[in-house]
Amino acid sequence: MSRAETLRSKLQHAAMLENSKAQLKAEAADLELALHYSFEQAESSIKRATVLVDHAITKLYDDRTGNLIIEASRTGPKFRIEIQGGGNKGGIDMMKIFCFDTALLRIAYDRFEPGPQMLVHDSHLFDGVDSRQVAQALVYGMTIADEVGGQYIVALNSDEFDAADRASDVSLKPYVNQVKLTDDETGGLFGFRFDLE
Repeated sequence: MSRAETLRSKLQHAAMLENSKAQLKAEAADLELALHYSFEQAESSIKRATVLVDHAITKLYDDRTGNLIIEASRTGPKFRIEIQGGGNKGGIDMMKIFCFDTALLRIAYDRFEPGPQMLVHDSHLFDGVDSRQVAQALVYGMTIADEVGGQYIVALNSDEFDAADRASDVSLKPYVNQVKLTDDETGGLFGFRFDLE
């Protein structure tokens, strides 16, 4: 291949790359416009989600306010929850997830009625969270579950549960399912028995 042909080929590749970049920019701008339009159409749903998250925050904290912020960006919608005030940022971050989850359960139930009627959290969600907020979260979770006619299930260590129960205005003990371990020589795992030689 001659030097002229090589340069011609490189020039064609550069032109194709430049066209591709321009086309991608145009597509990104179109997507951003579509996202803004979608936000305008979903304004009432966004307000409802914001109100539900705000309500959850007020149920958890007497001394803090917060809100759900949904923004349209070039890379798609961005969701974040802000809870004002200092203190335990790790625990507050976990409670942001709790507030978002309870709002999602309520929204999904209303949208697909009857939609999902169960919310499940692991004890990890409550790591670093003050026992008063854990208690208030458990009570609020029960309230939301009652509203959708469902269940709020939490796997919680007994010491964390006892601390939350002491911090709660209502007794949480009636809502505990007792753990029943049946590990004995006749047991197995999912119907299979594993015998060691």
